[in-house]
Amino acid sequence: KVYVIHWVSVDRHASTEEAYKDGRSRLKRLLSKVYNANVPKLSPGFVKLHTRQFGTPLNKSTMTSDEYKSAVMQAKEHILAGNIFQIVLSQRFERRTYATPFEVYRALRIVNPSPYMAYVQARGCILVASSPEILTKVEKVCRPIYCY
Repeated sequence: KVYVIHWVSVDRHASTEEAYKDGRSRLKRLLSKVYNANVPKLSPGFVKLHTRQFGTPLNKSTMTSDEYKSAVMQAKEHILAGNIFQIVLSQRFERRTYATPFEVYRALRIVNPSPYMAYVQARGCILVASSPEILTKVEKVCRPIYCY
């Protein structure tokens, strides 16, 4: 769903009715251009990643292989016991890179597009995330409009 908004300066017209009619007329012309535009389809994105130049593979993790296998077994036991019906086990891998976090986000968006992606920059931390399930959600947004 797309909303198209056209702002009309009322003081440039003799009356509000005239401003309204002018605004509708301009909006109809704009929508006609949008509907009748012959826009070419975008070609699929491509990122050439030279992963070999980073050196050793991802080997710095928050868990050892045995710790991860143990966590999988424990999760299976909880599922069989009926304590949980689904679990997502994860571990963090680290690697030094010269790419900026936003470049990583852009590459991830092309290589692994997902319905739920996030790029959040906060004090001292940047989160780049991609998931088939929702990870982040905006609850309230306030964007006041200032007129000078």
